[in-house]
Amino acid sequence: MQALKLENLNFQVLNGKLLNELRTPVFMKTKVDVVYSDINNWDLEGILYYSSNGDKGKHNKLSYVDYTWLKIVEELKHYNFSISELKTYRDELFIPIDIDILFRAIKDQMNSMSLSEYQREELLQVDLYEILKDIKITTMDLLISESIVFGSRVNLFFYKNPVWVCGVSHRSLEEMQKTGDLQSFEKYNEQTHLNLSLDPILSKFVADGVIDKSKQMILSDDEYQMLTEIRKRLKNIKSVTINYQEGRIERLDIESMKAVKAESSLMAVIKSAEYSKIEMITQKGNIVCLKHTEKLKL
Repeated sequence: MQALKLENLNFQVLNGKLLNELRTPVFMKTKVDVVYSDINNWDLEGILYYSSNGDKGKHNKLSYVDYTWLKIVEELKHYNFSISELKTYRDELFIPIDIDILFRAIKDQMNSMSLSEYQREELLQVDLYEILKDIKITTMDLLISESIVFGSRVNLFFYKNPVWVCGVSHRSLEEMQKTGDLQSFEKYNEQTHLNLSLDPILSKFVADGVIDKSKQMILSDDEYQMLTEIRKRLKNIKSVTINYQEGRIERLDIESMKAVKAESSLMAVIKSAEYSKIEMITQKGNIVCLKHTEKLKL
């Protein structure tokens, strides 16, 4: 089942420069708004996608396309979709579209458009087939590009019986309404499905119709610093309190339990933080462990 109605494709989304930007690795896995251990687990399950070449597990950075799929996986995991279902959805969205089908759809679009003599002459000089063959365009490429180029809302509809995914933009829905195809599409909506909007995901790196290339991580500096401090102490953490002031993280209180076997261990804990609270827990007159609360200014 085709995940995108290519009859409604506008060839303007086939922007080689934009597609190259979307596939360029930019985000460190530790600097995105997804739990790092989840990313590693999903990688081992074989359900992630990497637009750049390389062996599985060797990718330290994610492209904009990779990040988009990662956030989709996060959402689908919340709704208990199976690994098999996730792999099917991924394949439908990321296996390159057949060149001949794509080429015919674009040529039809060109023929139906009102082009000036100059524009027509310019298009004739381009070997469109060879360009498409080289780019290897996927459905996800088209959906993200559609959102960026036209500012069009994009939704993915995930079905379970049978397992397939349909990607639709608001602009393509308007085109379907004009051509009378909307009624046949709406029949699919009668089936039980999950409707996922790409807009909240794309808004993390797209602003005013362009990719914000100055953004090297999805997390804010405060959020990344907070996660870094937590990761340093992950084994012993009992609780974390985040203190905000005027909408930003001001202080992080990390409470941990630490066993104490000697006075030297106690002194090491006391000296380990500039501002902290320490509670001693004793047994038969001996200090056995500490409840240590570090207060970290961010």
